[in-house]
Amino acid sequence: QVEHLLFTVLKLPVQRKSTKRTGYSTDAEVLSTLAQIHAVPKLILRYRELSKLKNTYIESLPTYINQKTGKIHSSFNQSLVATGRLSSSNPNLQNIPTETEIDIRAAFHAQEGHVFISADYAQIELKILAYFSQDQKLLNAFKNNKDIHKETAAYLFNVPADQVTREQRTVGKTINFSILYGLTPYGLSKGLHIPFNQAKQYIKSYFDQYPGIQKWMDEILNLAQARGYSETLHGRRRYVPGIHDKNKVVFELAKRIAINSPVQGTAAEIMKMGMINVEKNMKSLNIPGYIILQIHDEIIVSCPKEYDKDAAKCIKESLESVVDWEIKLNVETNSGSTWRDVTK
Repeated sequence: QVEHLLFTVLKLPVQRKSTKRTGYSTDAEVLSTLAQIHAVPKLILRYRELSKLKNTYIESLPTYINQKTGKIHSSFNQSLVATGRLSSSNPNLQNIPTETEIDIRAAFHAQEGHVFISADYAQIELKILAYFSQDQKLLNAFKNNKDIHKETAAYLFNVPADQVTREQRTVGKTINFSILYGLTPYGLSKGLHIPFNQAKQYIKSYFDQYPGIQKWMDEILNLAQARGYSETLHGRRRYVPGIHDKNKVVFELAKRIAINSPVQGTAAEIMKMGMINVEKNMKSLNIPGYIILQIHDEIIVSCPKEYDKDAAKCIKESLESVVDWEIKLNVETNSGSTWRDVTK
């Protein structure tokens, strides 16, 4: 029906065929493109978003409230995610959206007399990449507390860092965060709505700027092909069976996994060690409180209001002291009475 409305009734330009090959796609990417030229696709997108919020969160989350405690208790799994990250289930509290019309996180309140404290490792994967690759430009940017996205954009656009525009910084940020996930010129051109050749040039310029990253990626790939696995800083192995596959699609996926896993896996290890430090140090300082949620590079702690400053200081120091590198793993903390209040 949506396909008929968009392409037959409204005569909007077809974007691509559906995965079933029997018609034309009306997925979010297609609707986002068409929303730039007509109001109806935009309204359909909004309807889908509100419908998902209603069905997945607003109606579903209350069914998980424990009758004895009046709280929601998620389960955290150590062995489901290949990189070693914790995952959350029943319900999954790691995928509660932030930038939506209805803020679901505002519904999560600290218990009476308590506050939430969030602690988030800032740009941990990029810092791990800097540590692994030992790329001097990347290391120096972090050691001197520079805005890494501006630094990347300044080189890409050949302008001084203090003259980088918001749009240019967005390009730098997109490339910085996507390069470990096998960013391709096609993917970058689609994501930033720029020509393919321009995206290709951006990626080339990125590796010209940070040659140590390219060298490290090549080394990791060679090691994975020789051993059949890639490894984190603390020795966690992830086997990559497709690393010798003749099928290009399978090989490219295996290549991305081989390169990404050491970084994401090391971030997971640092977070787990940090959580152990937090619990141990809060106990030793007699600060009442406990970790209630872990979301990738962030934890949420609940503690009595009168201890919030002491707890925030302890949490920050506990997480930042996990590694002793020349670049510091900075942790940002926020406190508030709801989950929304402590969301960046």
